[in-house]
Amino acid sequence: MKRLTLISLALMGLMLSAYAAEKTILIGPKTIGKGWKDKIVILPEQFKNASEGDIMTLYTEPMRGSAQAAYQSPKDWQPIAPEYAYFGVRGPVRTTLTAPMLAQLKQYGLGIGGHDYRIVRVTIMPASDMQETVIYKGPSVQMRDDWSQNADMQRSTFQGVQMGDDVRFYVSKVKPGAAFKLSDTQWKPIDASVDGAQLAGDYFNWSINDQMQLVKLQLAGADGVVMHVGGKGYQLDRISIVRCVAELDPDVSTAQRAPTEYALHPGELFRGEKVFPADFSENLRLTAAPFQEIDKNYALVVSYRLLPDAKEAKLSFREQRGDWHDISGAAEPQWRELNGRNVVLRFDDDILDKVKTKGIVISGAGFQLTKVLLVKAGQ
Repeated sequence: MKRLTLISLALMGLMLSAYAAEKTILIGPKTIGKGWKDKIVILPEQFKNASEGDIMTLYTEPMRGSAQAAYQSPKDWQPIAPEYAYFGVRGPVRTTLTAPMLAQLKQYGLGIGGHDYRIVRVTIMPASDMQETVIYKGPSVQMRDDWSQNADMQRSTFQGVQMGDDVRFYVSKVKPGAAFKLSDTQWKPIDASVDGAQLAGDYFNWSINDQMQLVKLQLAGADGVVMHVGGKGYQLDRISIVRCVAELDPDVSTAQRAPTEYALHPGELFRGEKVFPADFSENLRLTAAPFQEIDKNYALVVSYRLLPDAKEAKLSFREQRGDWHDISGAAEPQWRELNGRNVVLRFDDDILDKVKTKGIVISGAGFQLTKVLLVKAGQ
């Protein structure tokens, strides 16, 4: 009996290892707020075991229907592929990792930015854990540059779609500036993520993560048409359902964790644990909004912790736009050497004009930013 029990446990372990294939590489939450100012970098070590063809999934909570994300290389902050310069986020976003992508990810990691959403987690799994079923085989439809052409889809086409699926639209002959749009029976966008979305590559994924999406796939018109596939500058060839059959690996011991997020107190513009590494790759952008009612009696106060292994620690204040000149007007950054004390920026007329119209950027290296305050003299 004891031997049978051991064998049963061994078999159970094999089953778990076979199905628990979706590995978490980043644990949130990480809020990506307004104005393209927030981002997080997944470190290169998280991609060391990734292979060409693996599926990376970004799980999100949208804060607005127009939320967008971007995948960039921390080396130069250029997109890892043209289609990832910006893309709509509403539910899971799945990306097939190509050889050129992996070369960047393994060396520099991945920068994730955008606006108006919250990252819950990021995972990687083998492509074999995605099950694909073709539901439309053509005929192919060429979308004209004037948006006048559409492909009408019958309700029966989408009968097998379930919550959590991706509906994948395979395309070809994609022109620069190509756009993708899905319209309902009233010719209204089915949702914001498919209302003229940028199109590049071989396919477009529409993630089904809202019950209303499934409802719309049942509301056919009198002719049985439930969806109009449109846009411009590409050819629609086929459609498939892509379904994840993997289980989430419960072991998150090696996953990177996003910095703890804190609720802002009165007067705070930032509160958290944002690391500014030695390579000067990090910054904090503050929009012009919080500076509208201040005058020269205010000051910007920056609190931080020095990184224990940093060879140098310094900070500068930059203009938000243009060539990132120093906020003082100097072409080169005016570095503040950090000695553990708060850094204080006082406002004159010129700096006030800049922060009220452009905002400000905090840059530097060798420290962990913990708080940014607007303080009035005498308070």
